[in-house]
Amino acid sequence: MQIFNNAESQPRTFVASACVVENVDDALVVALADQAEHPQQGLELQRSTIFDPQDAGLTLDSYCIVNDEATYYGGLIWCELSREKLTLEFNTEAAEALKCSGYNITLQLSDAEFAALQQGLRDVFANAPEAAGWGL
Repeated sequence: MQIFNNAESQPRTFVASACVVENVDDALVVALADQAEHPQQGLELQRSTIFDPQDAGLTLDSYCIVNDEATYYGGLIWCELSREKLTLEFNTEAAEALKCSGYNITLQLSDAEFAALQQGLRDVFANAPEAAGWGL
C-alpha cells in the first residue's frame, strides 16, 4: 500500500483568472494561471501533435501534466469541468511526481476563455481512453 505524504494527499487549489490555449511548436498547450502577468500559481496540460514509434514505446504519446514540481505523462483518473470549476484527480504515481493529489481550480474566466478551455481539454484528452466518461 502506498502512503502519501501530507502534500501529496491534498489537492492544490487556486483561482484561475487567466487561460491560454494554443499550439506551441508541436504541442497543444492548455495553461491556467492565477493571473496573466507574473503568475504565482498555475497548471499546464499538453499533448504533442506529432508522435513517433519511440514516443509510443516510452508512453509519451499521451497528454502530460505540468506544474512547478514536475512534468508527468498521463496520470489523471478524473477530470470534471463546470463553468465555475475544474477538478483534476491524479493516480498515485502522478500524485507522487506532481506533489499533490490533483487540482480544484476555481474559474474566473471570460466566456471566450471558458469556451477555449473546454475545447482545449477535449483536444488534449482526445486520445486518452480514460477520458471517455469525463463528459468534457
